[in-house]
Amino acid sequence: MIKKIKTNSGSALVSAFIAIAVITIVLAGALGLSQANYQRALNAENRSQAYYAAQSALGIFSGVLTADASALTGGQANLKNYIEKAGFIFKTDNISFDKIMCDSCSVAGSYEKTPGEQYAGVITLTAEAVKIGQKYTVSLIVYDYGGTYKIGGYRKGG
Repeated sequence: MIKKIKTNSGSALVSAFIAIAVITIVLAGALGLSQANYQRALNAENRSQAYYAAQSALGIFSGVLTADASALTGGQANLKNYIEKAGFIFKTDNISFDKIMCDSCSVAGSYEKTPGEQYAGVITLTAEAVKIGQKYTVSLIVYDYGGTYKIGGYRKGG
């Protein structure tokens, strides 16, 4: 007859290994979620900075365009002349912003004549800014009343 020896020796070691494995899996999952949330927050921050850079670029161009020519000096007057002489169809790359604000920024303009309307045409200024892979595009509508320009409104993009 064979006697069965019933002992619990070694069961504590197995239980400890199982507990450590469960804790490791839980911590790895929490770390993964934390990393994903951090990346989403960082992308949102970069996208926000790209948006503000694009808005700033449009602010510069629309401010120069809508200002009284006698109030403009130096580079501002040159910019307004450039825009008008180009018939409002232009593209300016590499607008200088601090790299902290954005990696690249450009502004493009287009013009559509509107015969029969109260204004001579519609100028569309479109700015695009990129910050660490996050791109944002914003367009501004400006109405041309025969040399006097009035801002119509913004169109936000992605």
